[in-house]
Amino acid sequence: MAMIIGLSICNICNKHNSNSEYLIHESDDLIVSHMPPSPEHPEVYLGYCFIESKKHITDISLLSDAQAQLIGLWTKKLSQAHTLLFKAERTYYFKFADITPHFHVHLYPRHPGTPKDLIGEAVRFWPDGPKADSEKIKKICKEMSLFFKH
Repeated sequence: MAMIIGLSICNICNKHNSNSEYLIHESDDLIVSHMPPSPEHPEVYLGYCFIESKKHITDISLLSDAQAQLIGLWTKKLSQAHTLLFKAERTYYFKFADITPHFHVHLYPRHPGTPKDLIGEAVRFWPDGPKADSEKIKKICKEMSLFFKH
């Protein structure tokens, strides 16, 4: 069920209720998914993932210790997937929650060839950076899900 915040519906709650095509892995409490394409952005930065709480909470301090530990483990697994699948130099991870007040972590790879002056969040805006459409993202999600099997 989507959570209503103020006068709007939480985008993350709404996504959990409507779109599992880009799901990589999940537990009872958390979800790992790839950034979905949209009509405005039919191609998105390759490997741009999220770890999100299924419950509508706003801060990491509200997670259980087990959930917080799982986020750390899953961050490691996504970083391994980025390194092996994309030859990423590193994985960036951020938590903002300024726009969407629902706990989630952004994770994306620094792909080989990224200009040196693009660091942190700026790498995903690299005009020549690797992009993926819906079909490629679905394939990548299946490949990334294998990193969560052990």
